[in-house]
Parts: sequence; structure tokens; C-alpha cells
Amino acid sequence: MYKLLLIEDNIDLANTVCDFFETPLYQITHVADGQVGYKLAKDENFDLIILDIMLPKKNGLVVASQLRRNHIETPILIVSTKNLVDDIVNGFCFGIDSYVTKPFSLRELKSRCLALLRRPTHSTKTKLELADLCLNLQNLKVKRDSKDIILRKKEFCMLKYLLENQNRVVTKEQLIDNIWSWNDGDCTENNLDVHISGLRGKIDKGHAQKLLHTVHGVGYTLCLKQEG
Repeated sequence: MYKLLLIEDNIDLANTVCDFFETPLYQITHVADGQVGYKLAKDENFDLIILDIMLPKKNGLVVASQLRRNHIETPILIVSTKNLVDDIVNGFCFGIDSYVTKPFSLRELKSRCLALLRRPTHSTKTKLELADLCLNLQNLKVKRDSKDIILRKKEFCMLKYLLENQNRVVTKEQLIDNIWSWNDGDCTENNLDVHISGLRGKIDKGHAQKLLHTVHGVGYTLCLKQEG
């Protein structure tokens, strides 16, 4: 059984979600404000947190960042309205795992929850590293060969996801799913290619050892590749 925590102040929506997840596979707990939700998430063991942003007493992004600072690694799925997408993307830098925008279908919410529940658990780390590339999760700085690299928000989020999955092939669909909302509609594969090209230029330009590689027809991989 999966234990879910829903932190949502819209009571009608919360009741609908709770009714939908009341099956033998799930046990769902609902609270209506961020302060209570934060304490519950910190003190009890849940498999997944479904978290609104605009909450009374404590904003959802504050809840997420405080949980991560306290080494609570429970996957966090944000639910929010479209006008807060920039805040959500910024939130990825502080440990948010995924999000859906309101209004959403219950089927979409369930699919996103299952994807997070079935994902391998990452160990608590303060840095993600590959060769001389380092992403610091505490101060949000990226360096290669000890030199600072300035990334845009989505470039940072893509690099974080690729580092978490280094030495694996990540499909374009996986990147779009994890960095952009399903129903946000602002990222095509061509747009993704442009973002990747920008990221590659920043982390690989001027270095003999290239780290970000294209797997044609599939996606990308961040790895040390032996030439020849």
C-alpha cells in the first residue's frame, strides 16, 4: 500500500482526489494548510506528497524547500494553476519532483503519481557530479573545472535530471514530462533540442572531454564517452 499526503486547501478538490485514491492500493491523508502539512510530512513516513502552492499559513514552495533542507526525500508532486508555472520551474531547483497544472484530470494525476512512486529512490546528496562537472544542491551553483557556469532555470533543471540519470539514455519524452507540465503545452521536441543545445554549449564548450551526448532518434545521455 502507498501512503499519500495531500496538502490542498480547496476542500471540494481534496474530497474528489481522496475519493479517487481510496482503493486498497493507496492510503491518503488530507490536510488543508501548509504549516500542518509540513509538520506531518516531516514527522511521518509517506511515499508521496501532493502539494498545492497557494496554501494558508505556509506556501507550498516553502514547504518543499524546508522539507529538502531537513533531508526529507519523499517525492513531491506540485499541483498549481498555469500562472504559477515560472514559480514551479524555479521550485525544481529546490527538490520538487514533478507537477500538474489545474484543472487536471484524475487519470493524469494518477499517472504522474505512479511514475513517481515507481521511480528509484535517490540517496540524499548535496552535490551531483560527473568528472569535473559539479551541481551543488545547497547553493544551486554549477561548476566545471572549478569555473562557475550560469544556467537558465530550465537548463538547471535539465542538468539536474540528467545528472541524476547519468550513464543512462534519457528520452526526449522523459525530459519533457519531468521539466514541463503535460498540459502546459509550451515545449515541443524542437524546443527541447534548442534548450539542450544551449545547455551543451555552456557545460561542454572549450572542454576536450564532452559530457552531453545525443542518442539519435531517442534522446540524450550525460556520461564519459571514450572516443575512438
